[in-house]
Amino acid sequence: MRVWPVSVYYIKTLYDKLIINLIFLSIVCFFFNYDMHNFQIMMDVNYFGSVFATRAVIAEMKARQQGRVVFISSQAGQLGLFGFTGYSAAKFALRGLAEALQMEVG
Repeated sequence: MRVWPVSVYYIKTLYDKLIINLIFLSIVCFFFNYDMHNFQIMMDVNYFGSVFATRAVIAEMKARQQGRVVFISSQAGQLGLFGFTGYSAAKFALRGLAEALQMEVG
């Protein structure tokens, strides 16, 4: 198992009109070698990090009727990648969140 030392959390507000979610942590490993703790870490960082950051600002943006939420994912959010099982799953979840949120607050 290889843990990439790239845990980056970046949230920026520009006059409370913009939030950019760029959050990632990748644990490269075969599915059968992952333990459940690694899956939990991947979801906590790669999915829930964006959920919590967005929830912190979305209500006020909606009340003001202005603002943008940007989710930056990766190719792993478009198709599953060999050795990136937990990472791909978390990035697929992030894409689903972004698509559903767009319909809700459009």
